[in-house]
Amino acid sequence: MLTLAEGFYSLLILDIIAGFCMGIYPASLIAFVHESKRDLSRFSSFGALGWTFGVLTAGSIAIYFGVTGIFTFGALLLLFSFLTVTSMNFPKHHAIDVPRFPFQVIRKNIFLYLAILIRHIGATMIWTFWPLFLQTLGANLFWIGIVQTINGLSQFMFMITLGARIKYVSSVMVGLLLSSITFFSFALATDFWQILPTQVLLGISWALMYVGALRYLTERNVEKATASGLLDSVLSLSAVVGPLVAAFGIALGDYRTIIYFGSGLAFLSFLLFRLCAHPIS
Repeated sequence: MLTLAEGFYSLLILDIIAGFCMGIYPASLIAFVHESKRDLSRFSSFGALGWTFGVLTAGSIAIYFGVTGIFTFGALLLLFSFLTVTSMNFPKHHAIDVPRFPFQVIRKNIFLYLAILIRHIGATMIWTFWPLFLQTLGANLFWIGIVQTINGLSQFMFMITLGARIKYVSSVMVGLLLSSITFFSFALATDFWQILPTQVLLGISWALMYVGALRYLTERNVEKATASGLLDSVLSLSAVVGPLVAAFGIALGDYRTIIYFGSGLAFLSFLLFRLCAHPIS
């Protein structure tokens, strides 16, 4: 449908519809994987691999088929995903009565949600002007793509090999702390080559935090789909707040100021989770 959009408002409507779709199926898949006694780390790793594949192929598709070709190719992949899901045998499950506003689920996991929200606001602040920052360090469009690829591959490799071997509470805490350190290291770079190794740390920090958070929510809540769905909602909210804060921040300072602030928010999220969550692993 995006290929048929003719203006801002049609794109806005289609993005809203896409947002509803994104709010439905990830949480259901996560609940299915957990109930099937399968590895959430391995499941999440293929999401990172898909993201990496998308970054690598989007440019080539745009060159030969135009920007609309990317949407068409994405639609074909989603159709293939739909056909794959329809062939799956889902186990029987018991429906759980969850209120429209799941206050109890939010209250039970509030400190995790707040920690992830604060960390990811800092992250999306940085990503708002990230390609421009890389260009100031001397990176061309090719190397900007390589930077993103290293991040995605690092997530995939860590999730599929070590993600499930770390206790989920420790995983979240180390992921939040490592995020702060990684963000801070961005501001110290004077050349884009120095950014490349930091992307490995970034991939590991995200893998630790995200997989740890999923395991935390699915292990500690009966309403697994609702709890993990709220995590996606938190990430979406941060993607709205972060760029707004970045826009004001860039007017008051420079890009490195935003990076330092993002690093500080990630450290604050670590302290919040470490001191207030009091989880049992």
